[in-house]
Amino acid sequence: MNNRLIYLVVSLVLFCQLPACTTSLKSQRQALHPAIEIRKPDNNFGNPKLSPPEIMARVLKLIDHAHTREDLSEESVQNVLGLYMHPNNQSSDRTIIFSQIISSEWRWSVKNYALEEHRIFDFDFVHPDMITEMTTVCQMDLVQFHNSLLQMGYQHISSVRSGFYRRQYQRGDINIDVSYVGEKNELVMHHCVKAVTVEI
Repeated sequence: MNNRLIYLVVSLVLFCQLPACTTSLKSQRQALHPAIEIRKPDNNFGNPKLSPPEIMARVLKLIDHAHTREDLSEESVQNVLGLYMHPNNQSSDRTIIFSQIISSEWRWSVKNYALEEHRIFDFDFVHPDMITEMTTVCQMDLVQFHNSLLQMGYQHISSVRSGFYRRQYQRGDINIDVSYVGEKNELVMHHCVKAVTVEI
């Protein structure tokens, strides 16, 4: 009887080491950030209307996707974001951009370009006033964004203040710079993401 019990226990332990009984880091990320089925439209008129948390979810998808310079190429960035980005005629380098109005005062903006040997992607919430309440665009706040980066394997390597408060993250050759501000005067300790730069 004891031998049969031992056999059942050992069998159960071995069985629970199969993939069906384990949760990998990838599956944890997928649970936190469900797959976004998107494709790049043929032109900017086909771009979807995206709310602040929706565009930030796509930025996080791009950050998780990024491992090499090719992952921040023009074609790759547009495909992962599911956005058509047009050339910036005011720039001398090969820069592609797109922005979308959120409200009468707010818009979000994305930009992708090369600088010397680096590929860079910029995301920004834009308002005509440098200092203003962030409530309209703060549905995904700094804590949520920070936790998402850690879940993807990024390390928080430094925090500085230069204009805005900023945090730097790193995973391999990918460097992330996150600018953030307090939501408003009464909620100064509730931090909202203002801009994100991805560089490799």
